Order: sequence, then structure tokens, then C-alpha cells
Amino acid sequence: MTQTIWCSDKFRHDWKHFIEFVQHQANRLAFGYPRYEAPHGGPSKENRYMTRLGLELKAYRRTGNREYLVNIANYAWLESQAPENRKFHWDNTVDSTTRGRAKGI
Repeated sequence: MTQTIWCSDKFRHDWKHFIEFVQHQANRLAFGYPRYEAPHGGPSKENRYMTRLGLELKAYRRTGNREYLVNIANYAWLESQAPENRKFHWDNTVDSTTRGRAKGI
């Protein structure tokens, strides 16, 4: 399957690295699905994606390996499909946690 990602021409960015990252995510999901998700019928809360995401983040901080970032991104998506967090909801009007602070963190 081929998907098209659209972005305005006004946004000047080299999309090569983004597309490569997303392709790595897709590869990981495609190979992991038959092993981990299919037996359960899809993403499942019992897989504790938020907990796994935290473990991957610790590994990334320790090693700097980009592989963990791909796993983090996939676990974030899986968490949105089968949330471990009981307070899960969508509110796109919430203030940014890092905007204006990122350089001083």
C-alpha cells in the first residue's frame, strides 16, 4: 500500500529524513503486527504501550540509538489506539508543554 503525505510548499523542509523515519515505523509495525497484535485482534490495553514507551525512552537516553525513537513513535500511536492511561482523551486546544521553554529545559 502506498500513502501520500501532504504538506504545503510554503513549509521549506527536506522531507527525506521524515519519510525515512515513517518508513521505519511502518516496517516495524508490519513485522510486529503478526507477532504481537494479530493474536489479540489488534492493539490491546493489556500490552501496556505507555509503559513500553517509557522503557524505550530510558534506553534511548542511555544509548542514543535512533532505533528506540522508532519504537517510541510506534508505541505512542499504539497507545492512542488502546490507551493504558485511563484519562485518555483528545483536546487539541491544550497549551503546549514545551513551546517557549524548550531551549531552557
